[in-house]
Amino acid sequence: MIHRFRGALVALGVLAVLVIGAMLVERPAPVPDLQSPDRLFSFEQDDLVAFTILHRPDGEDLAFRRVDGRWVTEGRPWVPSSTMMRRAAHQLHDLTARADVGEVGADLDRYGLGPDAIEVRLELRDGTRPAFVVGDPNPTSVSWYVRPLPDGKVYVVKKSAMDFWQAPLDEFREERLVSFDADDATRMVVEVDGGRQVYERVGERVYRMIEPVTQPADRELVRRMLGRLAALRATAFVQDGHDELGRWELEPGLHRFEVTTEGGETHRVRLGKAAPGDPPQRYAWVEGADEVILVVDDLLDSFRVTPEAVRDRELLPGRHAWQVASAVVSQGGERIGLTNSPDGWRWEDGSAVSGATPRRLVQSAAELRAEAFEDPSGRYGLELPWATVDLTFEDGGTARISLGDAVSVDVKEPGPVDPSAPSAPRPTVTRTVEQRYARVEDGAPVRVEGALGSTVADLVRERARKDERDAQKHPGGLDAP
Repeated sequence: MIHRFRGALVALGVLAVLVIGAMLVERPAPVPDLQSPDRLFSFEQDDLVAFTILHRPDGEDLAFRRVDGRWVTEGRPWVPSSTMMRRAAHQLHDLTARADVGEVGADLDRYGLGPDAIEVRLELRDGTRPAFVVGDPNPTSVSWYVRPLPDGKVYVVKKSAMDFWQAPLDEFREERLVSFDADDATRMVVEVDGGRQVYERVGERVYRMIEPVTQPADRELVRRMLGRLAALRATAFVQDGHDELGRWELEPGLHRFEVTTEGGETHRVRLGKAAPGDPPQRYAWVEGADEVILVVDDLLDSFRVTPEAVRDRELLPGRHAWQVASAVVSQGGERIGLTNSPDGWRWEDGSAVSGATPRRLVQSAAELRAEAFEDPSGRYGLELPWATVDLTFEDGGTARISLGDAVSVDVKEPGPVDPSAPSAPRPTVTRTVEQRYARVEDGAPVRVEGALGSTVADLVRERARKDERDAQKHPGGLDAP
């Protein structure tokens, strides 16, 4: 009997545990009370369309509004800081109080919330206009007092939501004043030191100089120029507007830049006289922002290039070895065809080419660079080329490279490091290398590294050895029975 009673108690205990566990599992998660008095603001960040900051310590009231997706400073010419605009929306959109101080009556000055306190007025997309007054830090300095309007209560909120409203005016100004993506630039005009250069984009990251001469332009150099302009930042703000620009030699400007993008926007920047300082700075005026600023003076270094220096040394811009579908090499009366296949390069008869010579050949050809540009009127053995390399690319494009005479060139380069004085300047040594004259299609003659010519010679020797092996295997010829 006792055993039965104990068994019943155990069974009841197990059942109770199961029931309680089921209740805990099925109980829904608590829903936060969005109407809690401690939640001061609740809106989507994109719903903030305008805000005004009044009674700032410097006496400068500020008003910002989003127009066509971009923030503008109302009543002022300068562009507002994108960082500050994002910060305002981010810090306020779900602001919750850490503590409720309660009704304080006439004791607002105790919390820095008196009549001289900073007041912030918001405007949301739905037309509502929340507002609040920014107080002082609390005794711990990790939280700040705030009073929503017209509510008379005082709350304590996180420091990051309140401390930036009284930041210096310059922190509300955008430092990066010429904002565009280099890939979107279609045209760039550079007027530096009295000279003028104009560049156009003619393909994906492919550029051409059209003034003062028409020639392919070095992609890396052009993109470096675009990058320097796109990253232009103000080190200091001098004056709003464009009155008396001549004071800083900004009318018409000692140096001028203009960038046009795919969307039709045109960014214009002028640089004026140098300003004393360390590092050296220079006065600048940005048309879109309409403000005189200071920028670092080394900005000009990227633009002080001659047409010769900016000439594109990539003879097949945008082409790479992996894009080559086939190649034909002609040299000394021999014509050698190569075809790229999933399992490697093959001769014209379909047999595999052993070794890395075809890969080296197409890499040297497709990515050929000019070491020097030659006088177009000169004779370099290109009338009757020593060899030609015809490339066909996977997209159907073709290119012919003609190789002329070989030439020995002395090249200066840094010498070895002295182990006894590793920090001493390295000596300059002269090394003699072989180069060849070349021409792509009907372009101007150039001088290129000798690697392509050497690889052509290697391929001709390998083809000769293949022909010898084939002759030994088939003494009567491939068609012999």
